This record gives sequence, structure tokens and C-alpha cells, in this order.
Amino acid sequence: MKKSIFTIIFALVTIPVIFIIAITLTHLNSKAFQVVIEPIPLKPTVFVEPTPNPTIFVRETPQPTKDLTTISPILPTTSPVSNMSNIISVSPTPTSTTNSAPTVTTDSLPPATLGSSYYTTIKASDNNLSDTLEMSISGLPFGLVQGPCSTPLSGGEIICTITGVPFDSGIYTIQLKVSDGHISKVSKNITLMIKSN
Repeated sequence: MKKSIFTIIFALVTIPVIFIIAITLTHLNSKAFQVVIEPIPLKPTVFVEPTPNPTIFVRETPQPTKDLTTISPILPTTSPVSNMSNIISVSPTPTSTTNSAPTVTTDSLPPATLGSSYYTTIKASDNNLSDTLEMSISGLPFGLVQGPCSTPLSGGEIICTITGVPFDSGIYTIQLKVSDGHISKVSKNITLMIKSN
């Protein structure tokens, strides 16, 4: 009975010690045999191949040969202006810028009667149809006056009137003046006779 108890005690003491020793040895062995692998940096290897010396080729340039033959240019056989006589030259017609003076076309006046109504017309024209004509009448006897003037739509003409009742008999000189709106002016004298009853 004592032997069994001793055996149990010995086992209880021995087994933990053996276990501790085994763990210690295992730990030591793992450190002893631990291999640390570190990467070894590789240096690039540079291979330098020798460059062969270039070969230079020299090519001789041939000298140009001198040709003493004279080459004459080929000239046209016909002149480019040979047919100019057939071309018709057309010149623009110049427009006339000269201003024409107006003209009084009335040469005489019908006679008037003392104390009677009188009416007559005086005309003037101009070759420049675009001109604006104006007429003035002076020297009329007492009782006669210049009436209204008119111009046709075609232009180039003016017609003025003399109206009224003369109170004095006799022969009178009437002065007519016509202008075209430019520097051209014309004057003309016409005789007017007033007869008594």
C-alpha cells in the first residue's frame, strides 16, 4: 500500500518536470534551428560591347563636262499682237455737264384796251429739263400785274401770265428775266401797247 502511494507521488512530481523540460527543449531547439532568409540585393550587370570603328567611304564626284553647244531659245513664229487690228475699241460716251441758259420764247404781246380786262401768257424754255425755271416781269402799267406761273411735268419750260385792267393808255416796255436755278440768267424786253377807247 505504501509502495503504491509512493509511486503515485513520484508520478505526480515527475510528469510535470518532464513536461516542463520537454517544452523548454522544444523551445530551444526551435530557436536553434530557425533560419532567417534575407533577400540579397542584386546588382545589375552591365555588358559593354565594343563599338567597331565606322568605315568611311569617300565617293568621288564626277566633274561636269562642259558642253560648248549654244542652245538658242525657240521664239514664237507669230506675234501675240498680230491680231490687235481686229479688236474694236469702245469708248464710253461722255455725258454733257454744260449748263444751257434759258430762252424766252415769247416775242410779242397782244395789245390791251384801256379799261378792259386783259390776259396773256409769256413762255420760256431750257434745254436742261431738270432745271427749275423762274420768271419775273417788271415795267407793267398801272392795273396790270404778273399772274401765277406754271411748269409742265416734263420740265424745261415755264409759263407766266399777265392779268388785270389797264387804266393808262400808251406804249410800255416790259422787262422779262428768267433764271434756271444756276448761274444762267436771261433778260428780254417786250413792248406792250394799251389802246384808248
